[in-house]
Amino acid sequence: MRISRDGRGETRISDAQKNRMIELAQAVPRDHLLLGLQLERGWRIGSIVGCHNKVTYTRKRTGERVVCIVDLPGIRKEDVGEETIMIHFKGGRTEPDYPGRKWLRIAQKLASKAQMGERIISLSEQHGTNILRKYARLAGVPDWDRLHNHRQRAYFGTFWARKTGRDPWKVQSLMGHKDLRATAVYVEELSLEEKKQLLDES
Repeated sequence: MRISRDGRGETRISDAQKNRMIELAQAVPRDHLLLGLQLERGWRIGSIVGCHNKVTYTRKRTGERVVCIVDLPGIRKEDVGEETIMIHFKGGRTEPDYPGRKWLRIAQKLASKAQMGERIISLSEQHGTNILRKYARLAGVPDWDRLHNHRQRAYFGTFWARKTGRDPWKVQSLMGHKDLRATAVYVEELSLEEKKQLLDES
């Protein structure tokens, strides 16, 4: 467990809690889609609702200070197609992605009510975080007030790493990472029991 600055540690959710959160959100299609795309597809909150941030950071290898402007429009009416949704990634990349049949249907329904150029989930990133915390609280997640949207992306990455047998290329594709090193943090090392099982089977 990683320990945060206040010493309380990170809040993590279980599969049962994730399923309960999504179940509770079914009554509100906007919330249901928001949680589904984050928790079951691992999409970034900025790609879903849009974001406009200026971030300054220092590159580890060179020590160079870099200013990164993230300007994502979110999912707009015209981004929702018959089989895919156009996703806008950090770095200006845009490509179609398949969210799964259930989430695509909800996105299409919300898009049918929106005007051209309008976001289908018209929220700020902070409002998205508040919705995530609301359903976490209702689902009985301990320390629900510490949840953040990016934590749910980590949940998705770890979940799919386990489900795909820790295949980093599959997880990289699902998460939309350009660099395999970004995916590596989600692909955990094998436990002693898993190593024994693999070696004894061969």
